[in-house]
Amino acid sequence: MLLGATLEVPIAPVAGVRLSAERIWSSTRDAGAVSLRQLSADLMLRRTLATTGSCASQFVVGVGAGLYAFSVESTSLDDPTRLGYQVSAGVDCVGGRVTIGGAFGFRFIDAPHHEAFSSDGVIAPSATLAIRIRL
Repeated sequence: MLLGATLEVPIAPVAGVRLSAERIWSSTRDAGAVSLRQLSADLMLRRTLATTGSCASQFVVGVGAGLYAFSVESTSLDDPTRLGYQVSAGVDCVGGRVTIGGAFGFRFIDAPHHEAFSSDGVIAPSATLAIRIRL
């Protein structure tokens, strides 16, 4: 299960900063419940591909860094907070006040040493469908 919130602030006509906070819950056979809390900032760059009557199609690419806090139900972790980074790419349809878009991305996180994690690093793919309302 995933719970998240995102705020994107434009800093130029073709760029913005996206701040995200998320919490992900999962479970493993041997370690029980596992959760990951994430706080990140991304630089988002946009390029208009085409403009139609209803929207401007934009290619969006992002790169950023975040803090990731791991917790495992069965034990306490040594140094559970880790740095990571993420990359993403997608397409937005930007209308007057509403934007609809989607993106694919990857997060690269150094995982704590624990049996709940199959390796020292976590590569987490993501797919996002977003509806944004401009205020």
